[in-house]
Amino acid sequence: MSVLRNSARHFKAFLLAFAFLLFAFNFAFAATSESYVISAEVIDLGGDSAASTHYQLTSKLREVVPQVTTSSGYTLEGRFMGVVYGTGAFSTFETPVITSITPNQGYNTASYEVVIRGWNISSDAIASLTGSLSQPTIYGTNITVETSTSMECKFDLTNADPGKRNVLVTNTGYGKNGSLAGGFTVKGPGKVEIVGTPVNDPNPVIPSAGPTQIKYTLNTSATITLYLFNQKGELIWQKTIPSGQNGGSAGNNSVPWNAISSFNEEVPTGVYLLSIVSRSDGATRELRRMKIAVLRR
Repeated sequence: MSVLRNSARHFKAFLLAFAFLLFAFNFAFAATSESYVISAEVIDLGGDSAASTHYQLTSKLREVVPQVTTSSGYTLEGRFMGVVYGTGAFSTFETPVITSITPNQGYNTASYEVVIRGWNISSDAIASLTGSLSQPTIYGTNITVETSTSMECKFDLTNADPGKRNVLVTNTGYGKNGSLAGGFTVKGPGKVEIVGTPVNDPNPVIPSAGPTQIKYTLNTSATITLYLFNQKGELIWQKTIPSGQNGGSAGNNSVPWNAISSFNEEVPTGVYLLSIVSRSDGATRELRRMKIAVLRR
């Protein structure tokens, strides 16, 4: 009889201890129908697994930079995140996933501001464009990470080899990389073009008041030659500008002319024809023609 009483007492103590443990566990761990929510109070799950149809989380939690990150599978709140110990379970929380980059192409004559989107992008993430071993890595600068799903940076493509590049994002604190294969294209300059309509200001040119400025915008840098003809078709002035200098650089250019010919003579009042010619990759091409009036007083 005493044995039965002792067994009953032991069973009752076991039930009380189990109820206490169950209450303590539920205080720290909460679940929703579609995802687990692990609160900041949970520090150690004790080595057992907490599994759902979405994921398996084993062993312990690691303290990280405070953030809230949600996926379709689970939500980790506050300042702790899942760390995997054991087989059959893994955490993608430390690994960035890259889905897009905007813009996804650019010419190798300029720098571009881009937005990279995905998820699991940490606040200390860095970005780069990688290619073959012979192509130097292009590292992003002016990096801003607003949320775990988006980051901004600038890529300087100047003189980069044309071709596809992989978009690589590294969460430096975790040492984990995410890549978008062939996500960005570096383009060569292609044909040299004048953007918009070239002008000269002032027009007409009044030599006593100073030179006129021949203004035009190039889509890429190139060697440019300006040819000026009179009404008889005679070449009276020319100027060659090397690529990259004012008159031959990508963007806005402004080249002065003081109504003096290449023979150091004053050109008379009249209307002259200016031809803007590019020289790129051994090819010569006329980009545009325009008229310049000269008025002498």
